[in-house]
Amino acid sequence: MLPLTLYSLLIVSSVFIVYQDFKYRSIAVWWLLLYHASCWLVYWQHESTALFLMNVIFCALYMLLCYAVLKVYYYVKTGKVEKVLDVKLGWGDVWMFFCIGSCLRLPLFIYFFTLTFVGACLWYFIFLRKREATIPLAAFMVMAYGGYLVFCFGLNKWG
Repeated sequence: MLPLTLYSLLIVSSVFIVYQDFKYRSIAVWWLLLYHASCWLVYWQHESTALFLMNVIFCALYMLLCYAVLKVYYYVKTGKVEKVLDVKLGWGDVWMFFCIGSCLRLPLFIYFFTLTFVGACLWYFIFLRKREATIPLAAFMVMAYGGYLVFCFGLNKWG
């Protein structure tokens, strides 16, 4: 019963996160908290705590590396120190980055993030460029991770 409840919470929070990120470009913290908790609990059902902690550490280090690269990029581009978080990259994106990244091993997470970012950019340039100035990265990460869960664990293994 618990796995079914966790997957249901993961699906419901995913739907609301995707909807809010596409529609409003902001996500309610409650949906992020629910997604985060259910995502981590689902992961703990399939993997060990030691592997989870290792993933959290690697994800945090990778996030710091990406942040440093963005800071350097915008400094080289503009010649001044730019504020990256909450201007260039939203906190919902960072939260999803950490939540999903801590549930994937490092090489898979790097591939996942890169492919999701490229997919979100392509979506933006094809469909949203004329209407929107931002990319709904958190929504794309949630959709891609949902697809990953379905592909890897299959619906017959849930519950």
